[in-house]
Amino acid sequence: MVLLIHHPVSAASRKIRLLMSEKKMLFILKEEEPWKLSEDVYKLNPAGELPVFLNDCNTIVGNYAISEYL
Repeated sequence: MVLLIHHPVSAASRKIRLLMSEKKMLFILKEEEPWKLSEDVYKLNPAGELPVFLNDCNTIVGNYAISEYL
């Protein structure tokens, strides 16, 4: 299962959600506000950028890197 930490209005997050839907992937969405990120997000990505893509063995941050991975 895949977890995507995102913000619903963010264009980068929207791009990744669309790409994952086109690939018919099963994923769970976790909504974060970019101006009030939790400590868990900062542990995964010290830069504090969304989206963050987590699967069983990988953590990928940034829409370009996630797009290339998918």
